[in-house]
Amino acid sequence: MFAKEDDLQGNGIDVDYTVGKLVQYLTPVLGDQINALLTTSQTIKKGNFLSSQGDGKLKKYVVSSGEPDYIKAIVLMALEDKTTTSSVARIVGRVV
Repeated sequence: MFAKEDDLQGNGIDVDYTVGKLVQYLTPVLGDQINALLTTSQTIKKGNFLSSQGDGKLKKYVVSSGEPDYIKAIVLMALEDKTTTSSVARIVGRVV
């Protein structure tokens, strides 16, 4: 699931939800295009797979040894190149 912008309150995608607020969200299906947040210190190339960082942001997916079912960890496939340094950035991806 992904949080949506709070457009009912006049807020765009650059406005964060505050603690305790109800969140509008969507459950995307295969092939949907998503505008998501990418965590810091990432170098992403178009076609790379992305997985959850665990804090609402995504990171480059890397297969780790002994991981039982890695395909379930993949959230999106990057549709653009993107590099982050000390700040987060938006990335466009497709649900796979």
